[in-house]
Amino acid sequence: MKSQVLYFPYKNKTIIQYCADGNFDVLSMQICSLITEGVNLSEYKMRVVSDIESFVEKVQIVSSGYDDRAIELMKFMNSPLEDGDIQFNYEHMIFTKVGHESYQFMFINNQIAVASLDFSQEQYEYYLADVEDLETNTYYIDSRWAESFSRTSLM
Repeated sequence: MKSQVLYFPYKNKTIIQYCADGNFDVLSMQICSLITEGVNLSEYKMRVVSDIESFVEKVQIVSSGYDDRAIELMKFMNSPLEDGDIQFNYEHMIFTKVGHESYQFMFINNQIAVASLDFSQEQYEYYLADVEDLETNTYYIDSRWAESFSRTSLM
């Protein structure tokens, strides 16, 4: 998908914008359109992603009622950091729904799931406590954000 997409579920109070080509003028026009329609943006979290896989993941996180900051922290803290820690290679990890009410983190290598890790509600609540009252001044909540947050705020 090479166009810009705006995902705006009213009840979840999150706006997710997909922009693959970096054309932020179109995204700005979409936001201006929401303002014109009377949407109070201060009531919403805003997220921007640049690849379709991240867009689908963010939609799943928001649709499931989870905070993407806590999910990104879980992904970062659960990712094996040393080469000898795991028996497989992977490029990144994604949050995904499995069945009606189960979730997992899938380890992806060359667009193929090579392993999975069950989602822990207890661990989610642990990391949620670190971020739920946090004012986030960025629209990009991803692995770089999680790494930076863990180094500066979890010490």
